Amino acid sequence: SMGEELLKRLGQIIKIDHQLNGFYALRSALVAAAADESEGLTVVNVMRHFPTKDIRINTDLIFQLTKELTTLFNYRDTVVTAIAQQAEIEASSSNIDFSQLPDLREPGSIRFTKKTLTFEIPNLRPTQVGLTASYRLDVDIFLPEDISQPAPLVILTHGFGNSRENYQYLARHLASYGLAVAIPEHLGSNLEYRKAFLRGELSNLISPIEYISRTRDITSMLDQLEHLVANDPNWKERLNLEQVGILGNSFGGTTVLSMAGADLNLVRLSQKCRQERFSLNFSLLLQCRASYLPPGDYNTRDSRIKAAFALYPPTSLVFGPESIGEIAIPTLIMASSHDLLTPVIQEQIHPFIWLKTPEKYLALMVPGGK
Repeated sequence: SMGEELLKRLGQIIKIDHQLNGFYALRSALVAAAADESEGLTVVNVMRHFPTKDIRINTDLIFQLTKELTTLFNYRDTVVTAIAQQAEIEASSSNIDFSQLPDLREPGSIRFTKKTLTFEIPNLRPTQVGLTASYRLDVDIFLPEDISQPAPLVILTHGFGNSRENYQYLARHLASYGLAVAIPEHLGSNLEYRKAFLRGELSNLISPIEYISRTRDITSMLDQLEHLVANDPNWKERLNLEQVGILGNSFGGTTVLSMAGADLNLVRLSQKCRQERFSLNFSLLLQCRASYLPPGDYNTRDSRIKAAFALYPPTSLVFGPESIGEIAIPTLIMASSHDLLTPVIQEQIHPFIWLKTPEKYLALMVPGGK
């Protein structure tokens, strides 16, 4: 599980002796401290419950990591400065008069309605109650009113531990400009799933299958919407399902790139996730869950999607340059220079360089952070 992998990383620093990883000792101390009602789960209490007389700290590794961090931060700052300079050059050469364009920070003038649909999906899927052979997919739909032609659709895919409620504000804003919006609820990585894990009802924070199930949710949703448009008079001429965009943040950003054409890079995952080297890139814990998928051609791309917007996506192992280079549609990656969970250089700037599509864009927030 991701928790075990994190403890194994910490066990490279906190050891029983010079040779033994402190994983089992740390796990024992954490469990004992958590069960101690008098003091609970504190750093001091974890140390008190450490099962050996001595606690050995791998200072060599700490010094090495400190040096690597310094190098990484210097590299990051240099890259961010270069990007800012390039952005200024491009902005100064632009002949667009933004004063003549709508202020997109303000709501638009188009009225819209919200509907909540539930589709029965006959697919295998992890949920908060375990693996199920079929499930109910809840989707919030925002439909512009009084428009002259079918509205293009924007799909919003939420991040891990969130829900479709997190995107309501953005859906309303987009709908006010004439875009239809669909927000599916991903049962294997939403808020309720995270709560079930924290209650001890699930053994894994995330199932490897979720990387596939999220894309299946979206493809199934588009299939169901196509059926409604073709067969229900109330939906006729409401949606243009050949002009679909997709937006998602964090784990949702990974889903976005999968739908855009980046296949899961199982070879890269198998090679990199088996290495014991300590890493401060904690998004690798999430990405390496996909390494437990059996070999296969999962084909996550959906040709109805014509544009992709990925915010802070973990990418470096789950895709790598081979898969990111397969994306052929317009793609925007948003990054945050001081993101601690998904480091900007490895997870967004390098992947932006890997993109081969001629219409690629990078938005960088400085300092940002999440």
